[in-house]
Amino acid sequence: MTDKNNYHMPFLMAVEDAVKIIIRGLEKEKPEIHFPKRLSLIAKAGKMLPDKFYAGIMQGKK
Repeated sequence: MTDKNNYHMPFLMAVEDAVKIIIRGLEKEKPEIHFPKRLSLIAKAGKMLPDKFYAGIMQGKK
């Protein structure tokens, strides 16, 4: 899916690595499995913002 993209994709992860994370999370019976870690942390931080600011950031407004 991403082979045609010729730009930097900072959160792209190899399928094998993602599978390992998912399996490890399932084995530990985690209620949520987050990956990649940086993207997950950014998303969680965004949820702490007021809705108006979060929506503006997600829509690319300045």
